[in-house]
Formats: sequence, structure tokens, C-alpha cells
Amino acid sequence: MSEIYNCQNLKDYLFCGLYYRYKHEFNLPYKPINANEIYAQSMNAAIFIIINGWGLKRKHPRTFIAEAAEEFKDNFYSLSENCRDTERLIELYAQGLIAINTILEYIDITKDIVAIFNYPFTIDLDNDAFVSSNIDLMVIRDDKDRTKRSYEFISFLDDKTYNRIQNYDHIDIGISRYFIEHILEQKLEYPCNHRYLSYFGIPKMATKVSKYSLDISLEICRNTVALIRKGVHLPNSSKTKCLSCPYNKICDQKFVIKNTPKSWISSAKRILNER
Repeated sequence: MSEIYNCQNLKDYLFCGLYYRYKHEFNLPYKPINANEIYAQSMNAAIFIIINGWGLKRKHPRTFIAEAAEEFKDNFYSLSENCRDTERLIELYAQGLIAINTILEYIDITKDIVAIFNYPFTIDLDNDAFVSSNIDLMVIRDDKDRTKRSYEFISFLDDKTYNRIQNYDHIDIGISRYFIEHILEQKLEYPCNHRYLSYFGIPKMATKVSKYSLDISLEICRNTVALIRKGVHLPNSSKTKCLSCPYNKICDQKFVIKNTPKSWISSAKRILNER
């Protein structure tokens, strides 16, 4: 039987097998409680408005920056109702508006050409398992000389949190590269240029990604799918992860057992809904 796994779901599993199970198998309510996560989600929505206005609609920068700021504010207010870290929320709210209004310092709308933006795709992992994802952004660095053009993947990441938790071995970029080269049959030069648009600290960070590292990311996806199919849900090995998990109040490692009682699931849903 063919199954499609979302790339973000696989990364949730790598974060913690129990977190994956609570969120995607038990379908427990998910409410962001971490200020950094609320900020990252709000910034993600704002950045997509900026990219859309710049690369596709060719709007004047003042217009798409203003629209992005409004989107950021709306999302931030709606998501922050469950977070009690008021001081951190105020700090991040101000930081987000500053980042949006200075975005033109980090992209060159006169040179950079949007090649692919928020593009959904699916690839075959073998054994009737497929993985779906989105290419956040791929741009062409254009210096008016075709010989100097280069392609870059750009990911919008809460990289401060990602770096603290673990490096996901470029899973998004790996499967994106696989899709472009094997499905679209467009060869890319190596090492690939991959930039993170950081929401924290340094606004952008360039990384050269080798073909070897990208191939490993596909194996990670295959292995993760195999574990999920076998019903293996191992807890994470870091207390730091637990602190940023929305299920930390109801999580108990004994629920790694395969047949969890329905009464526990109902009780967990009730607790999470009351928070």
C-alpha cells in the first residue's frame, strides 16, 4: 500500500518519536507555547509575502514590506495567546518588525531572480513510500553574465532552535535536489549553495552542501519511514528538546508501547484543550 509522508513530519520524528506519535498519530491538539516557535511561524508567513511581492508580482518594496508587517502582527497576536513568556514575546515582536523593515539589506531585488518559490513536490523513496515537501525558494544569482550565474536554495528557518536541537543533515535541500535532478532532469553544480534566512541573529548564512551530504539525507528519510512503519517511537535523548515540546505536560515515556489505551488519549486531549 502506497503512503505519502510529509517531510516536516519526518523531521518531527527525528526531533522525538513520542512527539511525532502524539501530534500525527494521536492527533492531539497542537498549540505553540514557546516564544521562539511563535516568532518563527509568524516570520515565515511574512517572508513568503515578501518573496511573492518581489519575485512574482514585482511590487514596489514599500508595498510588500507593509503587507508583510501586517501579516506578521496578525499571526503573532493569534499564536501568542498560549505563551506566558511575556517579556520574550515583546522582545521578539519588536525584533520581527525590524527584520521585515530591513529585509532589503539581505536580498538584491535588482539582481536576484526567483526560479522556484514555495513549490510543492513529491518523490518516491522506494517500497511504495513517498515523501512530500516544499522548496521554500530557489533563486538565480544574475550578474548579467550567463557564465557567472549560480543557483541557490534558500530556506527560512528558526535556525537558533534547529542548531540547539540537532542538524537535520539538510533533509529539505537533499530531497529538493533529488527532485530537480531526477524528476525535472536539471543538473545542479556541486557543492550546492544553500542559504538560511535566519530569524535570529545573523539574517543570512551561506553554506556549501556536498553531494555526499545530500545523498545521506535521502537515506535518513528512508530509515525514518521504515521506523514509523514498524511502530517504533523512541523518546528523544535530550532534556532541551522536552523544554520546547508542547506535549511536555502530558508526556510519559511508558506510552512508547504500541497499544496505548483510548482513555489516555481522551484524557490528554482534554488537558491540552484546557491549556
